[in-house]
Formats: sequence, structure tokens, C-alpha cells
Amino acid sequence: TCCGDMSALFTAAMALREVDSGPDGPAFVGELTEHWTIGTKLHGGVMVALCAKAARTAFGGDTLQPVAVSVNFLSATGAAALALLD
Repeated sequence: TCCGDMSALFTAAMALREVDSGPDGPAFVGELTEHWTIGTKLHGGVMVALCAKAARTAFGGDTLQPVAVSVNFLSATGAAALALLD
């Protein structure tokens, strides 16, 4: 196939590293690679999934799951390291 083991790629894409723990909750960094692009721009759904994972990790662990997520994208971005802040 063109893309290899997508499950392993998704698991790697959802990896987060905590970089700060403030009074409002922790901040994380993650990295989405070219595997998650459409053309040269990151797929928005994967960015939302990574943000949801950060929120779950910071505030609920595995006991809480997002029911709905609303997102407005101001512009498209390429593959990069992402800072996920409160």
C-alpha cells in the first residue's frame, strides 16, 4: 500500500510531550509529519484529534472523552511541530 501501517502512524502522530504545567493546566507539544498532509497542508481532522488528546490528557485522562469539538481554522499550515496551550 502507499501509506504503510496507518494505525502505527496515527499512534505516533498522537504522541504528546508535556512542556509546562501552569495553574490552568499543562501545555504540550506534538508533531504532525508529512504523512498527515493533503498536498502540502496538514489535514485539519488530525490536528483536531491531537488537540482533543491534549485536552483529554490534561483534564480527564481516559475517563472523559470529548462529545463534540468545534474548530475554526484561520489558515492552513504545513507539517510541523505544534504547541498545544491552554
